[in-house]
Amino acid sequence: ATQQQQQQQPPAGQQNVLAGSPDADTSYIFSDVVVEEGFYPGAVSHVVLGFKNTGQRPFGFSAIGGSLYYSMDAGYVLENYTAIKYEATIHPGEEYSFTYPFRLHPMLNEGEYGLRFTAIYRDEFNTFATTFFNETVSVLEPHRDLHITDILQFGLIVAVIILAIYGAFRSLSGSKKQKFSNKAVEEHSSEDWLKGTAVE
Repeated sequence: ATQQQQQQQPPAGQQNVLAGSPDADTSYIFSDVVVEEGFYPGAVSHVVLGFKNTGQRPFGFSAIGGSLYYSMDAGYVLENYTAIKYEATIHPGEEYSFTYPFRLHPMLNEGEYGLRFTAIYRDEFNTFATTFFNETVSVLEPHRDLHITDILQFGLIVAVIILAIYGAFRSLSGSKKQKFSNKAVEEHSSEDWLKGTAVE
């Protein structure tokens, strides 16, 4: 079951100091990205967390947060992604799924980065944090989609060029016809004035 999502700021320091519960079984899948191929900066992606309560007490599932860090130093965080609050109760034996959207900064340079996502949840005694994804990923060179406006602009430019060529051709063709016509009139006139004379 997927719960309603509301945005909130990530709890300060929780992702760094809290441990996960042995009674929480997690899995994940990226619904619109092949991780091995890489991520495009500026594009919205989604990671889906599968969370199962294998213990004897219910969990209150609080939030998911994420961050992007320098691949050579996990402490050097480049981007913190806004945590999303879910507030779902997961009873023993139940399994829920939660979708977390995120977007790499559009100006992020191509290269290798560390990407991690952490789930925050609690039981009646403790608060837990399980990092369910923490791997080095490739950020690809930004790609620009071809929009309908681009197609229309290209078509307009082509049409203007064709019209310019056609106009120049018509102008040149008209000039040649006028020249040939004047020459024919001159030749015809020079013969007509001799008719009816002794020269004829």
